[in-house]
Amino acid sequence: MTPELQTVLEIAGVGSTLLFLSLGGLVTLMYALTSPLLYGGLRLSGGSGTSRTKAAERARLETAAEQERQRQAVAIAVAVARARAARPAPLESDGAAWRRLHRAQRFAQSTERARVRL
Repeated sequence: MTPELQTVLEIAGVGSTLLFLSLGGLVTLMYALTSPLLYGGLRLSGGSGTSRTKAAERARLETAAEQERQRQAVAIAVAVARARAARPAPLESDGAAWRRLHRAQRFAQSTERARVRL
């Protein structure tokens, strides 16, 4: 092997090593940042019975509160639907006076001129 080729291979080897080390570091960093241990989501201790009962009670209360919110949302939706059904829909106007004038002028144009414009 020539000395030039030896130098190229050494540079390529060092570059490849640095590339794979940086990729490994990036993957490790992503796993570390998304780890539940970082945010306290995973508790390794068994915990006492009172904390479990408190958590179960809290979950039951949250479920009941969510059901109450859903019931209120349904009641509001029904009330809005009944109010809309009781009130007649507003009549649609043709728009502004200048728009009606413009449309009337466009419809009054001769067909030859209209064909040229198309």
